[in-house]
Amino acid sequence: MDCMSLMKKTQEIMSMYKVFPFLGSTEMPVYRSVPRYSREAKEFSTYQLKDYSNCVECMILSLFCYLAYDSAEENYRTEHMGDVSPNLKEFFSLENQPFDTTKAKFQKEWCKVIANLKDPRIAYCNGRNKLDCGLINMLLVIAEIVNALEETKEKVLGFLETLKKQNGELDDELCGEIQEYTEKLLKQLSKTKDIEILFSDLKSEQYNNGRYDVSRAITIEFQYSSIRNTIFKCIIG
Repeated sequence: MDCMSLMKKTQEIMSMYKVFPFLGSTEMPVYRSVPRYSREAKEFSTYQLKDYSNCVECMILSLFCYLAYDSAEENYRTEHMGDVSPNLKEFFSLENQPFDTTKAKFQKEWCKVIANLKDPRIAYCNGRNKLDCGLINMLLVIAEIVNALEETKEKVLGFLETLKKQNGELDDELCGEIQEYTEKLLKQLSKTKDIEILFSDLKSEQYNNGRYDVSRAITIEFQYSSIRNTIFKCIIG
């Protein structure tokens, strides 16, 4: 195969996989140190000693890149998610695209979406910055930034309350309810409707302030036309 044919073939493959937001793992956001963000003052801290590692935030960012991606138009949208928060809508606005998902600025701007959220039931490790771990906490964050109905949030909080009453015991019934709800929510928010969600041995963990939550991992597989793409989301505490 000559050079021109090889370049053409490479371009065809890249174009085919543009139906997903990332061509490979090297394009996915990688957690890094980010500054604290004050939602009230609408500004970032310049005191670098208080910067934090955005592990959970980065995971949710990668997830939303998939949920918001329009494979047909090859861009990001939030209209299908409903009346989402102004910050989430602005982050994925067409005016801000295309994104360079590997740059620090991309993740810094994400802080405006996810840091200092007003719902006091969302658990943070560092003031109202640096999200705490756990699948249920992640569901609360998602519900907040998409402006979910209060009954939706109460459903998620019910999982936390049940875990607390059971002293952290995650029985089969509760585990099944959490998995069913998570799958329903993510499919509802995804622009790509052909998705499959698999859970890996969920278990209960105790986090800051005695809070019980659920950890382990989920695998999410997206399909558009005949092309499949799998992302692995780690939620280990």
